[in-house]
Amino acid sequence: MAGRILLRHRLTAAVEGTVEPADWIFANCVHGKPAVAPGLPQIHFSISHAEGLVAMATSPVSELGVDVELITGVQDTTPALDQLNHRDQTWLRQHDGADRWPAFLQLWTAKEAVSKATGLGCGVDFHEIEIDVPARRARCPDGLLDIGNHMDFDLTTIEAHGATYCLSTACL
Repeated sequence: MAGRILLRHRLTAAVEGTVEPADWIFANCVHGKPAVAPGLPQIHFSISHAEGLVAMATSPVSELGVDVELITGVQDTTPALDQLNHRDQTWLRQHDGADRWPAFLQLWTAKEAVSKATGLGCGVDFHEIEIDVPARRARCPDGLLDIGNHMDFDLTTIEAHGATYCLSTACL
């Protein structure tokens, strides 16, 4: 609920107060991505939350995606390798011990952010999104993007309230 309230206020700030927070109406795009309803200023947005943190991004010009995941305090830190393609798994194998879980979350949050930016979200097979963490670049399936097959993303680690999070953002 807090994330939705914050989103409404962020959208209002993005349009310099021309729409009140309570007046925002949302609709779902073809693949279910939430968007501002027609008739209102078209501000693209993405929102994600993890225990104790809400992340959001807005843009007046580009589709975008954001994902945040908690690194510390997670009970099961076994990477879901079945959700990664061969290239992702090869990169992940370079990380052992305490570095493996944060490395997996770099891959995972980047895939989530990229999939949200495309508007497909979980409708795209994550095996088909190749993540190059060092280059901060994703390769998407042929025909998925109007801009070609590649999309840049950003990764950062956030320390807040005694916890560590992995945050990824992607923009078309």
